[in-house]
Amino acid sequence: MTLATLTAERQRHPAALVCGLLLAALLFAVPQWLQSLPLNQLAAAAFSPSPENISQLLFHYSTLPRFCMALLAGMGFSLAGLLFQQTLRNPLADPTTFGVSAEAQLMLTVAAVWLPSLLRLGQEMLASLGGLLAALLIVMQARRQSTTPQSLTLSGLMLTLYAGCLASVIGLLSGSDLQGIFIWSSGALEQNSWHGVRFLLPRLLIALLLAVMLLRAMNTFALHDTAARSLGVPVQRVRMLALLLGTLLCASVMSVTGIIGFIGMAAPVLVRLGGARRLAQQLLWTPLMGGALLLLTDQLAQWLARWGFGVPTGTLTALLGAPLLIWLIPRLKQHSLPKASAAGAGVRRAAAPRVLWPMAVAVTSLLLLALCFGRVPDGWAFSWGTPLDALLSLRGPRVLGAACAGAMLGVAGVLVQRLTANPMSSPELLGISSGASLGVMLTLLVATAATSGLLLAGAGLGALLALVAMLLTGRRAAFSADKLLLTGIGLSTVINAVTALMMTTITPQTMVLQDWLAGSTYRILPGQAVALTGLALVLTVVALLHGRWLLLLSLGDDVARGQGVPLNRARGAIVILTALLTAAATLLVGPLTFAGLMAPHLARMSGLQRPVGQMLGAALGGAGIMLLADWLGRNLIYPQQLPAGLLATFIGAPWYLLLMRRKP
Repeated sequence: MTLATLTAERQRHPAALVCGLLLAALLFAVPQWLQSLPLNQLAAAAFSPSPENISQLLFHYSTLPRFCMALLAGMGFSLAGLLFQQTLRNPLADPTTFGVSAEAQLMLTVAAVWLPSLLRLGQEMLASLGGLLAALLIVMQARRQSTTPQSLTLSGLMLTLYAGCLASVIGLLSGSDLQGIFIWSSGALEQNSWHGVRFLLPRLLIALLLAVMLLRAMNTFALHDTAARSLGVPVQRVRMLALLLGTLLCASVMSVTGIIGFIGMAAPVLVRLGGARRLAQQLLWTPLMGGALLLLTDQLAQWLARWGFGVPTGTLTALLGAPLLIWLIPRLKQHSLPKASAAGAGVRRAAAPRVLWPMAVAVTSLLLLALCFGRVPDGWAFSWGTPLDALLSLRGPRVLGAACAGAMLGVAGVLVQRLTANPMSSPELLGISSGASLGVMLTLLVATAATSGLLLAGAGLGALLALVAMLLTGRRAAFSADKLLLTGIGLSTVINAVTALMMTTITPQTMVLQDWLAGSTYRILPGQAVALTGLALVLTVVALLHGRWLLLLSLGDDVARGQGVPLNRARGAIVILTALLTAAATLLVGPLTFAGLMAPHLARMSGLQRPVGQMLGAALGGAGIMLLADWLGRNLIYPQQLPAGLLATFIGAPWYLLLMRRKP
């Protein structure tokens, strides 16, 4: 590193970006204020509005509280994100990852569909109760002595998946109009009094004070847990307190504003990229960064609303914040948070054939079960011969498609988790699945009659555009693992925000879209299933040929380079292969959110730790999960059906959590 580089790094400070964001927010806010009030009335409207002046009353009870709420909410979300990232030693951690938003949305869904009487408690109370439930589950997990940051992170992901799946199943089965919940989940800062500010301000101040009190202990989380304990730090207790503090703070903010999910992850990352290395610096500047970022976004949302483009603040936050993060990633030095090992510790090793053969037998049995046994109009029946021939045209394509999609996502999950050395990584985080979702959404919005082929073309185009954007950004960052993952999360955040916004406006097609987003195999045609099978075999073989590169890359850049691995080309090839596997599965069965994340862990915990063995095990595990999920979805509530993607979570997650409890 040259002297000029070191000098530039010392001069870099997050204050410049924070001040720039605040100044830009004021440049948008003040002209809007002056349009409704003369300059000489602003002070009076702020402190003692005239009861006869409607403009002053609106400024005092709506405009000014909203301005303050944007600052406080941004500070709260970002402080919670910093607590999670420091405690779990993972730059991708966020309170929304641990089920806070998902539990709040589930609570609102349950109240709207099954217990309308609970709506009398108010949206804020229900959302807070959901967040508190998530906090309780997190604390119970953190109290176990064997809990590690990696296992706690993955348990939080399970909580998020379960809550999200329950909310989706309730909505699909009830057929109720849940547009209000979709709107709340988009995030909004409109205020009609100072109640929200008075509610949030003391909670934020208390959270800041407690975070300062935990500062010294949390500094040791940069070390391994064993090293932290040797310094006299009660690791589990401090981790539990920090996670509880972050969760409760996030739930408090979200109960007032709805779900604004990007600030908590983006603000701490931007502060670190801006030059803040010590935790004390991050604790000071992260809330300011989050407040400034959300304030500017909300002012832009109000400005757009004046021109007839009403966009919820939470959606606009993702649309603006994620591209900012993507733009900064290749230009700034990679921050230095310790990575979590994708391989983990304490996992029993096993010979691959001894594990793979039983898995292959189990998957074959599930395949036969799905084809031959199920419910028909006359009840349960085992079909064979001529009756089976009549059913194959209906069952065969979806069974084959489900198995191939699960297998490809399992292999893609191994690739991305080993490439990034992060157990939170999944193919969905690269933005490919989200791109396909956006393509389907736009097709439904534009086309008057969206056929299966048209939806497939839309999904393919969306996935292709997301892949191109990711590769262009990744190439500029030399395909750095952390930067690729952050880029993928940024793309996913933008696309998911647009999807959530469209879900509030495309009412006639909402149920069709929900089916596809949940991982539906309903519309797979025979030709598509055969093509998917051939593609799955080819891509899986190609992935297995990259086993040596994956093994050497996991040992570090120096070791891999010494063994002749071309680092940039290897990472680029693995990224492209991961994207192709993910896109192919997503095109036909929707953006599954489970198989690509959990199948690699299930294979590893079964003893398959080398790359080739883990990929084969993940392929079999993903295929088995999807086969069972599709069979259950087809038969549980016959003649109605449940999407396989939703049921895959309920099947795979308990198995995964059971394996996590196995002692080494």
